[in-house]
Amino acid sequence: MSFFGEGETLERWLSRSRALTVTSALCYVPAMGVLAVKEGRYWVFLLGLVLLSIAAYLGVRGYREIRPGMAFIGFLLCSFAMPLAVLAVVSPA
Repeated sequence: MSFFGEGETLERWLSRSRALTVTSALCYVPAMGVLAVKEGRYWVFLLGLVLLSIAAYLGVRGYREIRPGMAFIGFLLCSFAMPLAVLAVVSPA
């Protein structure tokens, strides 16, 4: 394990970002499905499904094209998809 960036390479960062983006997307889909069925707002599930698929695409594409910015945006989208869905369900309509 490296500390303070020692031995950390771009290839390792991109592969970690891709793995975290794809696995987070796969884990969030069932949780959003439960939220959508429980609360009855199916547009949240569709929004989450579209947002997560875009995030996973950006993570994989950023790894393949060696573009750290694209991989980072995919990771951020995937990280904020679940809180956005929870806020959309909890907020009064």
